[in-house]
Amino acid sequence: MFPQVTCTTDVFTENEEGITDKDFVTVKITLARKQLSPFAIATRFPFLKQERWYCLLSSAKKVIHFEKFEFDELTKSLNYMHRRHLKAGEHNWTVTVMPDCYYGFDIEQPVRFVIEKESSTKRKV
Repeated sequence: MFPQVTCTTDVFTENEEGITDKDFVTVKITLARKQLSPFAIATRFPFLKQERWYCLLSSAKKVIHFEKFEFDELTKSLNYMHRRHLKAGEHNWTVTVMPDCYYGFDIEQPVRFVIEKESSTKRKV
């Protein structure tokens, strides 16, 4: 049985409303599976092969974050905090989730968010 995985993403700043160019951006990637099977079921692997998954966060020009993981439960959350200040404007990133056992089961999820200039936002201190 092939894995059925769905992906959702959320971009935010901890304890703040909105994102400014002086904030650190946090990307939360949530993956949900319908069934949990720790081993791959494929003819290419006639032995017990544990599934491994890879998550790639990228922009048009570069890879931002890479993480290897396994499903311990039906839902897996990955958090990444981008510790560089980003320029104000619209950003288009992509989350790609790939299994190492199944060809063609890659998941791509666009991540779009807008960063405002700190001088144009009104925040309570």
